[in-house]
Parts: sequence; structure tokens; C-alpha cells
Amino acid sequence: MLIAAGGTALVLGVIYDYLIVWIPLVYVNFLATIGFGVGLGLAIDRAARFGQVRNASAAHFFGLLAGLAGLYVAWAWDGAARTSGEEESFPVLWNPVQLIAYMQFFYETGFWGIKGGNVSGIPLAVIWVIEGLVIVGTSTVLAGITASTPFCESCGKWASETEGLKRLLPPDDSDVLSRLSDGDLSVLDQFTACDVPPDQSIRLDLHACPECEDTRFLTVNLSRVTVDKDGDATEHTTAIIERMVLNAESMHQLQTTLDALEVTEVTVSAPEETAAEEDGDEETEQSAE
Repeated sequence: MLIAAGGTALVLGVIYDYLIVWIPLVYVNFLATIGFGVGLGLAIDRAARFGQVRNASAAHFFGLLAGLAGLYVAWAWDGAARTSGEEESFPVLWNPVQLIAYMQFFYETGFWGIKGGNVSGIPLAVIWVIEGLVIVGTSTVLAGITASTPFCESCGKWASETEGLKRLLPPDDSDVLSRLSDGDLSVLDQFTACDVPPDQSIRLDLHACPECEDTRFLTVNLSRVTVDKDGDATEHTTAIIERMVLNAESMHQLQTTLDALEVTEVTVSAPEETAAEEDGDEETEQSAE
């Protein structure tokens, strides 16, 4: 991960700096900033996967280092990128003292502008802070994706995920959900299954080792589906059991219980129209008439 952080920061930092200097378009700069953070984070994530790092905090830490190193490289090459092709090009500023002096001069003078005026001072500093947060934050978050995934210690393999192994409707008894939250899977036989995501349900997700059947990881989520006025559904989940380890026997029992459940047909609620929208539709119809 350290090699990935240093190597990726060096390569992507230079590329990123030349992109934002040579293509001074807001949309391009915005996409380049996000892409820079994504590239750094995914590089650490791949390194963590290759090294079988199961500590998500360690992966996030190296993602943070990669983001900071990438920013340093980009700043170090900034003057060189801005004077590229000129008779006297600016040197690469690896020395932090020289780099701070360059940033201070940049802060006071401004090297680029909006609508004919150079951006400098506090407005420029705000842009720098946002840029840094996007790059470092994205790199830090994405670096821990694989390290947060369950791992089969017996086979040395990362588990693959099956999202929505089963969707269930709980009974009216509130004590059942409480027992399920405590890890009692025996209460699942009191649920009913459903084929489509209803407004509220229990969603079972499963991580499974691709090599053996001895290790499964079960996650039980409270699921809530909302539908906007355009008819687009969004699912929100809250884990009440997270990655419970199941051996082959307990997995077989779980599957037998789920297969025996009664299936209930459900429908997702249609998006609600506001009174204003309904009045507007009526006025439109009257105008048409």
C-alpha cells in the first residue's frame, strides 16, 4: 500500500496538475479533481486486496497518505506546468520551504481568473480547501472498500456478495424483531417472503467464500424504499445484524427455513402528488378544453 500510495501520487499528481493548467475549464477541472481522488483511492484498495489487508482502518490511513502525497506532488509541479513551453520554465519545487513561498505568492497574486479578474486571497483559499477535501476525502474513503469486505481465513479468499438473498415481511409481534436483532435466526420462520422490494421489509445479504462452503457472512438489514415524483425508487438500509459468520450447517438450516416461507405478493407505493401538482394538472386540463 505504501508503494501504491507513493507511485500513484507521483504519476497522477503530475497528470492532474497539467490537466487543470492546460484545460482551464470548470467542468474539466471538477471531473479531474474527482478522478484524481478516485484513482488514488482505488490504487490503495487494489494494493490492500493484493496484500489481503483485512484492517479497514489501515487501508483508510494509507488512502489519506496517498491523498496528501498526491496534493503535494501536484503543487510541486504547478509552477513547471504553468511555465511549460516558455524560455525560462519554473523548476519542480520538492523543497517544502520553496513550495510554501510559491503558494503564498500564488495566494496574493492569483494565476487564473473568472470573468477577466484574477482569483486571489480568501476566495482562492476556499477553492483550494474544497479541492483538497475532495481529493483526500475520496482517496481515504475508497481505499478501504476491499478491506471492509469479509475474508475467508481458511481459503485466503475475499468473499463475494449476494445482495438481496431474500426479502422478508416481519410479523406484527415486535418481540420477533428484537430477538432477530440479538442474532436469533430461529425467528425467521415467523416471517413471510416477498419477491419485490416493498415499502418496508427485512433484506438479507450474504457474503460467501468462492472456494468453500464452510464460511458465509450474513447481514440482516431493515430496508425502506421511497419513490420520488418521477417514479424512481431509492432503497435505504440499516443493518441490525452485520456479517454474522455461518458455517455449512447453519447456512443449510437458514436456507431450509427461507425456502419454506410463504411468499406474499406486495406492491410498491406510487409517488405521492402534492396538492399543488394536482391543482396544476386540473388547470392544464381545463386550459386544454
